[in-house]
Amino acid sequence: RKGVLRSIDRSDKATAIPGIMIYRFNSPLTYFNAGYFKRQLLLRLKEQPEPVDCVIVDAVACFSHLDISVMAMIADLAHLLKRRGVSLVLAGRKRQLLSWCEASGIDVAEYGLIIRPDLALAVRMHQNYKQAVAEGQAPEVRRLAGDDTSAPRPSHL
Repeated sequence: RKGVLRSIDRSDKATAIPGIMIYRFNSPLTYFNAGYFKRQLLLRLKEQPEPVDCVIVDAVACFSHLDISVMAMIADLAHLLKRRGVSLVLAGRKRQLLSWCEASGIDVAEYGLIIRPDLALAVRMHQNYKQAVAEGQAPEVRRLAGDDTSAPRPSHL
């Protein structure tokens, strides 16, 4: 049905949302699995049959506590995806994530990180943005130029 978010499986009950990959990591993120999270997300992104310009992470499922290693990984991931022209959106736990970014020295604007209150709103906001771009009402986010692969880091990490 239109308006219902569900996992894609082998049945025809759900279809992918064009340009969006939703990623759910069903374990609390912490220092020992942050690298695995990042590798798996990038692998899933690479495996997508259609181009993706927005990755939405279901933050409710995996952000349970402040971990500076996790926040540094998210900053790196956001910057890496931004360089590829892909937006990283964390959906859910908005107030908590914003305070954790601030406590970690992560400027969400600098890293291109978008934080939304919930998954459905994150999808709707991205679709509205794409429609506005198509209508010439908003500028398109483009891939960053240059070959610099190093992401900026918060000053105290």
